[in-house]
Parts: sequence; structure tokens; C-alpha cells
Amino acid sequence: MILMVVIWAGICLGQEPASRLTPEEIELLRKYKTEQKPSPPPGIDKYKTPDLYGASDSTKIRNPRASATNDVNLQGIGAADSRSLKSSQLRPFGYEIFEGDQQLYDPSLTALPPDDYTLGPGDNLIVNVWGRVELQYDLTVDREGKVFIPRVGDIMALGCTAEKFRQVLQTKLGQIYSEFQLSVAIGKLRQIRIYVFGEVKMPGGYTSTSLATILNALYLAGGITDNGSLRKIQLIRHTKVHSTYDLYELLLKGNNSNDLKLLSGDVVYVPVTGPRVGIEGEIRRPAIYELQGGETITRVISFAGGTTSTAFLQSVSLDRVGQNDSRM
Repeated sequence: MILMVVIWAGICLGQEPASRLTPEEIELLRKYKTEQKPSPPPGIDKYKTPDLYGASDSTKIRNPRASATNDVNLQGIGAADSRSLKSSQLRPFGYEIFEGDQQLYDPSLTALPPDDYTLGPGDNLIVNVWGRVELQYDLTVDREGKVFIPRVGDIMALGCTAEKFRQVLQTKLGQIYSEFQLSVAIGKLRQIRIYVFGEVKMPGGYTSTSLATILNALYLAGGITDNGSLRKIQLIRHTKVHSTYDLYELLLKGNNSNDLKLLSGDVVYVPVTGPRVGIEGEIRRPAIYELQGGETITRVISFAGGTTSTAFLQSVSLDRVGQNDSRM
């Protein structure tokens, strides 16, 4: 409607002589032509959030995961290794257990401490006394391993279980009060500082609860890289190798007896993986398995879950790289 009106006004102005218009009408038309501006095309006049970081920075952070991952992959394994991995369908066994949510394996989210849990500096104890006397204590073990109770004094809690501490406290309070019962519960657990180094995704120091184990520490560090060993994980305590953890015992047998609890200052070290062997064909779990030394073909087949019902065991081929890169 506006466009049609403007065109009509132009035609009239061109057809009508200026002398037939009054001075007021001429001034009105001149004012209209001066103030009239072309309207912008539709869709241009839109609001945009100010770019607080600059155009270049905004482009870089648009998809940080994709760009960072691509760079790391190319620099970490190289182009030749990347092609060989893509061409092979076998993958190293066991590393997928670290692909879950690490927070689910935080020891602070687990159930109550076991009955054999020993108290240490920083542990919190909740004591309730009822009967002829009503008492409640919120105690924290100090650096010397003691707790202070009014009218009782210091009581050594270091190295005691919750039940052992209850018995000691029962005796101490029995010297002051009579006809009462008490309960001892563990509140907040003490914090420990542990370190994870070697072939893990996020090496460094971590703060966890006193219930943390070697496996918890590995999850805190993001898991083991593909170059890390699953069978020679070391627990270093007081600068000495305290124990070696074989994760295959847990993955293949469900045996978690070597997943020891950590102490403050412990170091969990993951070395580079040892020799590996790939197995495929008529087996249940084709993959690449790590060797500790002395394993036989039968042992590796057991790693892979055994053979299928259609396997022909009289024809098992072994491909080995000999001297001068010769294949045997």
C-alpha cells in the first residue's frame, strides 16, 4: 500500500504543473520526499548477541571437542599407525571399562565402611548415649589419633574399628555413669591425597576418601590409555613397590582381592604395556591381549573366552614376526 501510494504521488507530481499547487502543498511534498527513506529488506534488522570473545575466538570454541580430538589423534599415534588401526578390526581388551561415568566410581558415594575399617586422623564419629543419661558427641579424630570427651578426657582412636572404640568408650563412661547404652557410628570419612602417574589420561594428584582403592584411583585419573599396561599396575608406598595389580584377574575371573585400599601419599603407577598378541577366528571374544610372560596358545584362547562349537582346532595358525621383520 505504501509503495503504491508513493508511485501515485510521483505520477501526480509529474503530471500536475507546480503552478496549480499551493505553496503549502509544495512544501508538504518536499518535506515528504526528504524524510522518506528506503526501508531495509525484510530479515536484516535482527538482534544479535554481542560477540564478547571476538570473531576468531568464537569460531575456535564452536566445537572444541572435535578439533582437539583430531589434533591429539594425529600427533599421538601418527598417520601410519592410524591407518593400521583403522584397517584392523581387533581392539585391545579391557580398556572399555573406563569409558563409563567416573563419578559413579567415587568411593565417597559407596555404602558404609566395612566392619574392619580402622579409624585415623580426620574421621568423624557420632556417639549417642541413652538411659539414665542422655548424651550425644560429634567427635573428630585429631592428628595424634585421639578424641576428647568432656569429663572423660582423651581416648586413643587410631587403629581402632568402630566396635573396638565403642567398647573402650563403654568402659570409660561406665566409670562416670550407670545404666546406659551407647552406639558409635562413623560419619564423614577422612580425606587422603593420592597420586596417579604413568599411562593414564589425566595424571596428577587427587583427593579422595579413605575407602579409595587402586581401581578408584584409576577412574579418578580418567582410565588407562591404550599404551598402558592392564597387568602390571604398581602401588608404590614409601618409595617402594608395595604390590602389583593384574586387572585381568578382575576382568576375566571377577577376582578383586588385589585391589588394595590406599593410604595418604600412595602412588599408583601404570607402566607401558608389555608384549601383546591378537587372536581371531572361531573364538568367542576376538581382541588383542597383553602377555605377562610364559603364556601359551591355550592360555590366550582361554583369555578370548574359548573356541566356538564350529572351531577346527587341528588347524590353528600362528603368525609371528621373526628376525629382520620376516614373517613366520
